[in-house]
Amino acid sequence: MSFWRKAAELGSADAHYNIGLLYARGQGVIRSVPDAVVWYRKAVDIGHAEAQFQLALIYLQGDRPTPLASAAVRWQQAAAEADAKWAADMNALLFPEGTAVEPDHATARHFAEGAALAGHFAAMATFGRMLMHGLGGPRDYEAARHWLEQAAAADITEAQSGLGHLYANGLGVPRDATMAVEWFHKAAEADDIPARIALGTFYLSGVGVPADAEMAASFFIKAAEQKSARAQHSAGLLLLRGEGVEQDVPRAETFLRAAAKQNYLPAIISLAEFYSRGEGIAPNLEEAALWYRKGAEMGDVQCQFIVGRLYARGEGLPKSLQEAAKFFHRAAEQGHDTGAFNYAVFLFKGMGVPQDSAAAAIWYAKAAEADIRVAQVQLGRLYLAGEGVERDTKTAAYWFARAAKAGDPDAETALALLYLNGEGVDANPARAEALLRQAAGRGHPPAYMQLGFLFSNRNSEPADQAETVRWFEAAAAAGQADAEVILGSLYAEGRKLPQDHAASAAWFKRAAEKGHASAQFQLAVLYCTGSGVAVDLAEALTWYEKAAMSGHRLAQYNLAVMLSKGQGAPMDQKTALTWFERAAEQGMLEAQLAAAGMHALGFDGYTPDLEAARSWYSRAAEQGNEAAKENLKRIESMQENIMPSPA
Repeated sequence: MSFWRKAAELGSADAHYNIGLLYARGQGVIRSVPDAVVWYRKAVDIGHAEAQFQLALIYLQGDRPTPLASAAVRWQQAAAEADAKWAADMNALLFPEGTAVEPDHATARHFAEGAALAGHFAAMATFGRMLMHGLGGPRDYEAARHWLEQAAAADITEAQSGLGHLYANGLGVPRDATMAVEWFHKAAEADDIPARIALGTFYLSGVGVPADAEMAASFFIKAAEQKSARAQHSAGLLLLRGEGVEQDVPRAETFLRAAAKQNYLPAIISLAEFYSRGEGIAPNLEEAALWYRKGAEMGDVQCQFIVGRLYARGEGLPKSLQEAAKFFHRAAEQGHDTGAFNYAVFLFKGMGVPQDSAAAAIWYAKAAEADIRVAQVQLGRLYLAGEGVERDTKTAAYWFARAAKAGDPDAETALALLYLNGEGVDANPARAEALLRQAAGRGHPPAYMQLGFLFSNRNSEPADQAETVRWFEAAAAAGQADAEVILGSLYAEGRKLPQDHAASAAWFKRAAEKGHASAQFQLAVLYCTGSGVAVDLAEALTWYEKAAMSGHRLAQYNLAVMLSKGQGAPMDQKTALTWFERAAEQGMLEAQLAAAGMHALGFDGYTPDLEAARSWYSRAAEQGNEAAKENLKRIESMQENIMPSPA
């Protein structure tokens, strides 16, 4: 260092350059690129081309502090917190040139041009590539070609690769894949990574050269072994498929993981898919979720959507509706249409986020505009109900029509009902029938039901009766319990169909077994009356109880009556009272009177409760029942005559 300093004092450009080089490399001094810049600039001032080139490289990439310098920076920050002025003085003393060099493409371009004009071939290549990519100034493909050709003639690999790029993309020259391949081959012979990747791409696609998967794999693998993330990704995919190279799943996984660890997003996505599908290995949803999550955090919209779905299902990640909603929202904000729909569903149902119909409508609208039919139907329903938006039947009809035009049977059915009722559109029964038949033709059970209602409400022409039965039976065959109940009623009443109590009971039983409360009630009545089935009070009691548990108040009342009389089961007055009160709570007058009577009179094991009786008679009286009013007077009189015991 002392030798070079003396030479520098005598005006030696090489000496200035070499001192800069020592600082840049940390040889004999603490590495300090800012100090190197100072000495390189002094060398440039004396006309040193290599110093200009080094400055171009430094300003092109910038330079952050080394670990030692980083420790110094941390010391500086800690000192500044304790005494800002003292720290500033010490900083000026210890680090007069600073601790880092920020990228500055304009300055880099200036020095690269100066070195190139001085005949520095590597600088010509760098300057040419900066012109090509528009770094530090406007793009100039013609000038880029000029400088790259000069450098390439001197066997500068970077220039050969750059010319390949120009010819491959037709930048400032006619597009010429053959010429591009020729230049890339020259650069690849010198182990140039971009050239090897480009050749892999050309040989894989058969552009500029005959397609040759084996050659493509060879170039990708060589570049992958040079730690290029892009090449590792491509090589991994070829090894995974066994394309141009013998299939090798473990090596493919190794390359994909190496690229993913360099935060190369395409590799992260491919690795997630690899673990999700289990290509050549057992699927590993936990590992897949880890990489999908990484891709999502890097902003990939499809990864965000997939992570939302994984959280919603609890696949590979702990089930969390809050996290699912968060990632669906992120995807939706980036324009993911299905993500917008899913987020709307979460908002509408209050899943993982506070329920918000208005916000849900906004996201349903975004998904609907993207022609997601289920979103169009749901948006139409919101406008029809006035939920989250002002009620607007015309807008509802618009969205139903848009989805119906795309063949959505839900939309066809909903639009048909608007035409039947003249809501949002002019009433048009013929159009309604046509829409319902279209939906029915797509196998849509709700359309079968609506067609059944449509024909059942017409005049009792034989053709209409046949259509009524046909469509209700189609709905029943598709598992629609409501249709089974309707058929049970039609057979019982002898309307549209010949009266057939056995058939009626059979239809009611099918619906009852599906948990349909009304059907359970009707079936219980049939077992009590012996209509279509043998009288079986125990079976009747069973079905009344099932319907009662579903909140059917008549079933609750009848169950209470049977229990109070010991019909179908041993007498159970206490349970009977419970069911009377359940029905009474639903406003059933007869149940209120029965509950009041049981409380007033009491029963075996139960002391009369006049206050409870008075409460139920009061509720019955509010419905205008005269008997309840009279009984209420009697009870109130009895309560007045009960004198408190003397102290």
